Amino acid sequence: MNGKKSKRIRKAAKIYLVSWLRSVLPESEHAAITVDNILTKLAKDKHMYADNQVRLIPYSYKWVCKRLKRNESLSNAG
Repeated sequence: MNGKKSKRIRKAAKIYLVSWLRSVLPESEHAAITVDNILTKLAKDKHMYADNQVRLIPYSYKWVCKRLKRNESLSNAG
C-alpha cells in the first residue's frame, strides 16, 4: 500500500474512534477523549478467540483501519 494512503487511513481511524467513543460515553467525559490520547483509552487486546478462530476485536484501532482499507471513500471523509 502507498505510504500516503496508509497515513491517511491511520489518521481517519483515530478520528472515527474518537467520534465513536464520545457517542458511547456521557457528555461529561467528552473533553477527556482526543485524537492524541485515543489509543490509551481503548483496550490493549486486539484479538479474541471466537468460534475456534482468532478474530479482531470490534472497534479496536486495527479493526477500524482494516475497515477503512476496504472502503477508501470513508478514509477520504475523515
